[in-house]
Amino acid sequence: MAEVDYKFQRCDRDENGNFKLTTIKPLEDIFKDLENYNKYLEDVIVDLRKEVKKLKNFNKDEEIEKLKKEIENLEEQSVYVLTKSQKEKMEKFRHEHYKMTGHSYYQVVLRPNEIFTKVVIQCDKCDEELDLTIY
Repeated sequence: MAEVDYKFQRCDRDENGNFKLTTIKPLEDIFKDLENYNKYLEDVIVDLRKEVKKLKNFNKDEEIEKLKKEIENLEEQSVYVLTKSQKEKMEKFRHEHYKMTGHSYYQVVLRPNEIFTKVVIQCDKCDEELDLTIY
């Protein structure tokens, strides 16, 4: 690279508030910025190659099986799992009950018998309840 005679100065204030002229070398700054940007792009390319490799090796059926097993394990470890419709009914009951009584605390009661488990949501204060059992 050929040397170019240049002189750029920037006007700054020092710690006492006095003006001072600082000589700057814009070409060196530009090259430094380009080197930093190039390093950043190289890192991005490495990351993208890793992700492409993951995608090439991705097996959706295998992933689905893993997630199914995880769901089974969660269900096995749970006392009872509410369905979506049961959750919706429970939230509706809780919201309407709060409007009428101001009570917002409730409990979910499981009452097992020989055939099935009865699921009831019950207000702790007034004992009003709603049966969520799926028959």
